This record gives sequence, structure tokens and C-alpha cells, in this order.
Amino acid sequence: MFLSVNNIKSSSIEELSVNAATSQAVVKYIGGNTKYLYTGVDFAAIYDLVYRNVESLGAWVNTNLKSNESVTYLAL
Repeated sequence: MFLSVNNIKSSSIEELSVNAATSQAVVKYIGGNTKYLYTGVDFAAIYDLVYRNVESLGAWVNTNLKSNESVTYLAL
């Protein structure tokens, strides 16, 4: 089950949802029509996003999804 991040205040992220059970995240970027499914997301990163205050969603995506070599992605 994916949990949607609400009240997104980001200049780069339009939609973000995560699934801790499957270590996945779905991201839709502002200005794009495609959603991306990221697999292999670290549980601690998902936990921080859901239960702690993340100051920047863009920085979270860059650090935990785009820059993490163990995370793969697929355009949906």
C-alpha cells in the first residue's frame, strides 16, 4: 500500500508516494507527465519521510532515490 505525501511544497516534486513494505517510491516531477517508480529505497529513508520532518522533498528525492546506486527506476 502506497502512502501519499500530502501538502507538497516543492519546486520540483508534484506527487510523491512511498511503500515501506516493498521499498518503493513513486514520483511525478513538476512539468513532466511521467511518473517514476523507484525500487530499493532504504527503509530508514522512508521512515524519516513518513514520521519525521523532512525539510526539502527535492533533497530527499535526490539523496535517497536519484543518487543512491542501489535504487533502480522505471518510467510508468
